[in-house]
Amino acid sequence: MEVYLLNSPLTSTGHPRWRAPQPLFINGPSPNSSQFVTGGGLIRDGNNLYMLTSEDVSILGWSTCQQKSSSSSKSHSRCQPNSKEIHYGQFSHLDALGLMGTLVHLSREHAYGLVLVDPAVYAGDEAAVAQEAIPVADLAAHVHAPQMMDFVEFTTTGGEEVTGVVVAAQNYCVSVESSSSSSSSSSSSARKTKVQGLVVNTSSYRVVPEDCGVWVRRSVASHRPMLLGHIIGFGEASECGMLMLPFEKLRADLHRTIRRGNFNLV
Repeated sequence: MEVYLLNSPLTSTGHPRWRAPQPLFINGPSPNSSQFVTGGGLIRDGNNLYMLTSEDVSILGWSTCQQKSSSSSKSHSRCQPNSKEIHYGQFSHLDALGLMGTLVHLSREHAYGLVLVDPAVYAGDEAAVAQEAIPVADLAAHVHAPQMMDFVEFTTTGGEEVTGVVVAAQNYCVSVESSSSSSSSSSSSARKTKVQGLVVNTSSYRVVPEDCGVWVRRSVASHRPMLLGHIIGFGEASECGMLMLPFEKLRADLHRTIRRGNFNLV
């Protein structure tokens, strides 16, 4: 599916088009499959450049998990599906600037997507892109596990610098398609897996749907200002908070997907 870069406060002020976060529009094969997303950061593998995206977990079909046991459980009947009204206020009036690339992968379980960036987008800036994008083989050196009461910061798609603090953990269960094979046939069935996200209090800023996908880092004032995760959920109208998924939770899957070319949309 083709992905288009949208005009935003960042691009209109001379911000390079390839530098995240950037508002994007996925032109799906049908109106129901077309959607707004945010490019949160860059990963490179050889000559290929990928921009990571994410959507709110309610769109991905995550449920609030009610299982108290730390061990895996087959029964998630009490888990409550998330339901939110998604209104892309900042995106709805933006015009497309041009083709950004192609959506090649989407993981419901790990809450991320991969856009293969068109080289024309960063033509002439190859050296700068190579310096800013994280090599997929070096992800472990750039990512750190967030801790409770960590002070974090991120840049919104509107260009605002926001700070927050990690205050709680929230368990979710995700329905994932798993394949099983036999000597005569191969079939797929759904399984449930538990994923833990972290709740971040963003003080005076209310995270909006278009911020989902933005990368979050530990505050530069800390002793280890490394990447922690990305936004996968926003607070209700009366709340100033968000849900963050630690990169530690998806790093292995991201590395395996890119290096092996295990893309599910190509």
